[in-house]
Amino acid sequence: MFNKKIMAIILPVLFISSTANSATLYNNDGTKIDFTGSLRLWLENSDSRKQYSPGKDNLQLQDQSSRFGFGIDHASNGGSAHGIGYIEFGNDTQSGEGDFQMDNRQGWVGFRVDDLGDLTFGRITSPFDDMPTSDFTYEYGGTLDFGAYNGGFIGRTSGSDGGDNNFIGRVSNSIRVMSADFNGFSVGGSYTLQTDDDGDSWGNGVDHAYTLAAFYHNGGWNLGAGYGYAKVENSGGAYTSSDATVLHDANGQDGEESIWGASVKYTFDDVGVSLSADVGQLFMNNVWSGDVGYDNDRSDYAQREAVFFVDNKARVNLLGLGANWKYGDGNIYGGYYLKDGDENIANWKEQKVVIGADYNFTKNIVVWSEYAYIETEADKWTDITTQTQYDYASVGDDNRIAVGMRIYF
Repeated sequence: MFNKKIMAIILPVLFISSTANSATLYNNDGTKIDFTGSLRLWLENSDSRKQYSPGKDNLQLQDQSSRFGFGIDHASNGGSAHGIGYIEFGNDTQSGEGDFQMDNRQGWVGFRVDDLGDLTFGRITSPFDDMPTSDFTYEYGGTLDFGAYNGGFIGRTSGSDGGDNNFIGRVSNSIRVMSADFNGFSVGGSYTLQTDDDGDSWGNGVDHAYTLAAFYHNGGWNLGAGYGYAKVENSGGAYTSSDATVLHDANGQDGEESIWGASVKYTFDDVGVSLSADVGQLFMNNVWSGDVGYDNDRSDYAQREAVFFVDNKARVNLLGLGANWKYGDGNIYGGYYLKDGDENIANWKEQKVVIGADYNFTKNIVVWSEYAYIETEADKWTDITTQTQYDYASVGDDNRIAVGMRIYF
């Protein structure tokens, strides 16, 4: 009976109090509960899918990280102080009934003081994640959210366990501080105590990490800068040539990664045009990296994956350039994105050129289409067990075209 009464109250509020990004389920005595989320599907054609995943058609209909979440805000002290919390789950809506599972995207609680800022802790998103500005795309853009596009990982920043704990993105067991806006300036940071991945097969558990970020906006200008550092524990791990082909033997020492970035964006409001640029560098020492098979298919390692141990300090230069023109209810956008590694990472290099457009049927419904040309190159790597030379799995050119639709609620 109690549940029926609660639903009788909540459901009308859900439909009446909705906005573009959330619906208010409850708002009484200073306590507010919002429900938010989006359904995201896309259809992609890739020239290379059959090459890296035999048996799969080039054309695939896929989920694009659909998610839903609940936000809680309890105001006190005359409404100037708040206890806040947020929990968000994601799922692959196209998985089979027996394979369906919910993924924990975010889950945090904390405090907010108006005109001062936030302090939150749990599974958070680092302020560094908000700093890049060159990615106007829905799928193919971005460079400071580092990682090999074909499901690979280059260092810990891209999440060597599939992105479960990316210390410059979403990460567990962490504290986040973000200031309010002071005359256009704001600063933030995050500190990660330790992830729970120390015993995984990748051997790349983060043992303390932090990020810092600063922002400034004035008129059409938006500027940002950020830095992140992670100590990687037990990076020797259990990843050996019996599990995958490796380029170097692990030395058993703890590793480290660091990344810096800066961004600039200017918007010409009178014509609706935005131009932006991101630049940065990633450094790695004593960590696993790799170039895995398409769509994270990790079978047949020796032929379709190059996994190697970076035992010297490797550097990857990062560059992103983006442009967007807002017209009516839609946008036309494009970008160039470069990730360029040195000889300590086999001169791995990825370049992407992306163009796309979207259209908003309503504030909650958007359709989009993108074309991407992706070029990847690297030196050959050697299987230390057979002394055979191989190319990387994703070396070569790839043309991709996609259309997608999102419904926000």
